[in-house]
Amino acid sequence: MKPSMLMQKPTASKKRATNTVVQNVNLNAIRQRKSDDTFDATSWEKKLYKGEVFSKQFVETKKLFALWNEGVENSEVMFANYQQALLYVLQHLYSYLYYIETMYSKDNRTAEKKILVDAIEQLAKENVADKDYFKSGSVAHNIIKIAYAQQYINANEGNKRGLQKRLSTYSNVLINALTKGEDIKGKTDEEGRIEPQYFQSEVLANGGINAFSRLSKQSIELANELAEKGFKTVSEMTASEFKQHISNGEITYLGNDECKHTFLNTSLDKSLDEHLDIEVGEYALALVRKDEEANVVTLFSTNTNAIQSVLVSESTRIENETVEQFTETLESELAERDEDFAKKLEAKRVKKELGMTLTDLKTLEKVKLLALKHGGYEKALEKYDAYLEGTETIDGKYAFADEISIKS
Repeated sequence: MKPSMLMQKPTASKKRATNTVVQNVNLNAIRQRKSDDTFDATSWEKKLYKGEVFSKQFVETKKLFALWNEGVENSEVMFANYQQALLYVLQHLYSYLYYIETMYSKDNRTAEKKILVDAIEQLAKENVADKDYFKSGSVAHNIIKIAYAQQYINANEGNKRGLQKRLSTYSNVLINALTKGEDIKGKTDEEGRIEPQYFQSEVLANGGINAFSRLSKQSIELANELAEKGFKTVSEMTASEFKQHISNGEITYLGNDECKHTFLNTSLDKSLDEHLDIEVGEYALALVRKDEEANVVTLFSTNTNAIQSVLVSESTRIENETVEQFTETLESELAERDEDFAKKLEAKRVKKELGMTLTDLKTLEKVKLLALKHGGYEKALEKYDAYLEGTETIDGKYAFADEISIKS
C-alpha cells in the first residue's frame, strides 16, 4: 500500500489551518536543501531549538515530543513530494539522535535515553490497544515511535502493519546516518558520522529513504584488505589461509607456541589416484571409513563451495578448541597464585556446567592478550606477581588494573 493511502483526507477546516502554515514557510528554500543544504529555517524548525537550528540546544523534551507530532502532521500536507515531507521531519529527529549519541558524558546520554524510554512507556499506558507496538527499542526506534505516535494511534488496524514497516525504515535511515563511516569532506564529523544539517542531501544523494545506507569504517577497511589480498569475502580468505596452514602442518594462535594445532598430512594408497579427478595442489573432500584391514574412501567431492564451507567451519572449530585449552592452562596457573581469582574461576566453571557457551569461555581474552604482550603466560605470571606485590608499576595498554577484569 502506498504511503499516501494511509493519510486521511483533510476536512475543510483542516485545509484552512494548513494554508496558514504554508504561508509562513519558504517552500523554495526547503526544496533547495536537497542540493546545497542552505535554507531559511521554518517556524516549526525554529521552535525545536532553544538556540540556532541544529545547535544541540533543544527545548524541553515534553514540548519537543509534541512538536515532532505536529511536524509529522503538517509536513504530510505541506509537500506534494512525500519523500521531501519525510526528510523535513527526519532531519530534525536525526539531529536529536546525533545530539544524544555525541554527548561527552555517559551519564548524560543515559539520562536522555531514559527520558525516551519513559515517554514510550507512557504511550503504552495511555494506548492499551497499541501497547505491543509501544515497547522500548533502540534510541533511534524510540525517537521515531514518539514522533509518529499520533499517526500510528489514529491509523486503522488494516494500515498499522504497513505503517510499522515504514517507521522501521525511517529508524534505519537515522541509524545509517549515524554510522561511523567514510569521511565526506565538510559533511561528516571526526568519527565519520553525518552531521545533522547535511542529513537530507546525503540521504538523497545515496538512493533516498528506502535505499540509503552507509558502510562503517571497519567494513570499508575489511573490504580493502580483502581486495588487496585478492579475495571477495572473509570466508574465501579464511578457507585459503586454512589450506596453507594444513600444507604447513600447523597453525599457531595468539602468536604463542603454547597455543598451537598440528595437522596430519598423510598419503592414501596410490591406487586411489585413478578414481580421484583432481589437479596437483588442489583440494578435495573425502569420507573415510575405518575397516578392519584398511581405510576406505567411500565418498569423494571436488565441489568448491562444499570444500570452502567445511574449511571455514573447521578453522573456527580448531581455533576455539585450541584457544580454550590454552585458556584453561592459563586459568589454572593464575588460580594457583591468586585466591580471589580462583574463586571467580570456580564460579565461572559452575556456570559452564549450567550450560555456558564457547563464547562465555573466552572471558579471559584480555589476560591472553596480556600473556602475548609479555611473551607467554610464564612471563605474564611473573609480571602479575610483581604487580600484586607492588614492586612494579605497569602502565599502558596492557596495564593489569585495566586488563584483568574477570566477570564472576
